[in-house]
Amino acid sequence: HEYVAAAYAEIAETGRSGRLRERVRLVRASGEEAWAYLALSVLRGPDGSARRLVTMVEDITELHLLQQQFQYQALHDALTGLPNRQFFRTRLETALCNLPPNARLGLYHLGLDGFQLINDGLGHAVGDHVIRLAARRLEGLVDNEEALVARFGGTEFAVLMWEREGTPAVGEFVSLVNDALSKPIYVGDQGIATSASIGVVQRLAGEGDATEMLWAADVAL
Repeated sequence: HEYVAAAYAEIAETGRSGRLRERVRLVRASGEEAWAYLALSVLRGPDGSARRLVTMVEDITELHLLQQQFQYQALHDALTGLPNRQFFRTRLETALCNLPPNARLGLYHLGLDGFQLINDGLGHAVGDHVIRLAARRLEGLVDNEEALVARFGGTEFAVLMWEREGTPAVGEFVSLVNDALSKPIYVGDQGIATSASIGVVQRLAGEGDATEMLWAADVAL
């Protein structure tokens, strides 16, 4: 931690007043990661000169892990583990800013068809099972792509894809999605299949706007 080392050196050399409180990553003797607050204070002699540097170390590893968990929960869907709408929007904004201006992005907004029939006929537990498997199948379709799959809530999903050479064209990818979803999901002896309605928006990164793209995809759906 160059900043912490520099602060120690400055205080030791100049005797300046003040305190340092810094959050740092440490490594235990066992090799495990630990997080701590370092609080540095100066002890002065009768003449006011700096005599000692006192460092207090507060282990905040559990707090750090808890904050990470809360952050993950805030950005991910609890049922599927997929990124949620907020995470998706942030990644879309980042892609529009960081990709080359001529990079083409495809935004697919999906809604599972007739899902109320599954919930009403077979129960919400079965419905949740179908949603989780649909999420895994969508992830499997983009394993080899620069893409992000998210769940917007209910039966709505979204896919953001950087369209490069070899990336499926829109019509091909839509067919792949519905082919994957149409494979029966078995609950006991019952095979359940679904399909998706899909709204698609394509934009060049240099011309895209996250709000407009999300709105247009929703309208297309």
